[in-house]
Amino acid sequence: MSAVSQLLRRAACATRRAPARHPLIFNVTTYAAMCGVAEASQQLLEAALGIRRRKEEGEEGKGKRSSSSPQDASSSPSFSSWSGVLDSGAIARMTVIGGLVMAPALHGWYRLLDGWYPGRSWPTVAKKLLLDCTVASLPLYSAFYVGTSLLEGRRNVFKEWRQKFLTTYVLAMAFWIPVQTFNFAVVPPASRVVFIAACTFVELNGLCLLKRYHPE
Repeated sequence: MSAVSQLLRRAACATRRAPARHPLIFNVTTYAAMCGVAEASQQLLEAALGIRRRKEEGEEGKGKRSSSSPQDASSSPSFSSWSGVLDSGAIARMTVIGGLVMAPALHGWYRLLDGWYPGRSWPTVAKKLLLDCTVASLPLYSAFYVGTSLLEGRRNVFKEWRQKFLTTYVLAMAFWIPVQTFNFAVVPPASRVVFIAACTFVELNGLCLLKRYHPE
C-alpha cells in the first residue's frame, strides 16, 4: 500500500507542476480536451432532448394508457438508444480548433498581457479587461468560425461568421466581463486555474451550441 500511495503522491505532484514546467503543452492539451468534451456533451444533450420529444409525441398518441404504466421500459433511454449518437468528426474538429488555434493564441496573448500590465490593482484589471474584450476576442471568435468552416470543407468559410459572430461576441462579453472581474478581485490565486477552467468549459458548451444553431 505504501508503494501505491507513494506513486499516487508523485503523480499528483507531477500534475501540479505541469502548468508551471510546460505551460504551453498543458494549456494546449487541456483546452483541446475541453473543446472535444464540450462538443460531445452538447451532442448527448441534443440526443437526449430528441429522445424525450419522440417519447412525448408517442405518449400523446397513446392517451391515458401510457400514464398508467410508470414502470415502462421507455421511461429512460437504454444504452443502445445512444448508439451512433456522437458525431466523431465534429468532436475532432472542435478538438483541433481548440488545441491548434485557440489555446496557443490565448497562451501567447495572456503572457503578453501580464507582461504589459503586471499587478492586480483595479486600474490594471480594467486595462486587461478592455484589451481582452477587443484586441483578443474579436480575432479569436472569428478564427473559431472561419477555422471550423474550413475543417468542414465549406465553400464560403465566412458565411457562418457573418451569421453568428455578433451574437457570439455579445454573449461572450456578457459572460466573461463579470467572470474575469470576479476572478481578479475575489478568487484566490491557488484556485484561479480551476475556476477559469470551469468557466471556460461553460463557454465552450455555449460555442458548441451556437455552432449547431442555424438561423432561418
